[in-house]
Amino acid sequence: MVEDNGNGLTEEAIKQINEREKSNGKHYSKIGIHNIDKRIKLYYGPDYGITYETELGVYTRVIIELPMIGENDDEENSPLG
Repeated sequence: MVEDNGNGLTEEAIKQINEREKSNGKHYSKIGIHNIDKRIKLYYGPDYGITYETELGVYTRVIIELPMIGENDDEENSPLG
């Protein structure tokens, strides 16, 4: 989890972050977070990924949820194998 104590985000700003935008030919915009979230969900399922919590004027929190893999877990069964 990463949190700041800045201005927070509006719902519209969060929607823009979550939308995958196409390249304008010069650079890519806002696809990194989308790709990471998509890969986490692909590997581990819909219960995992990136979510946002925010209160306008107070904070923004980005949460990355992953399953815990311990020493005794079978690496062969891991999607990253």
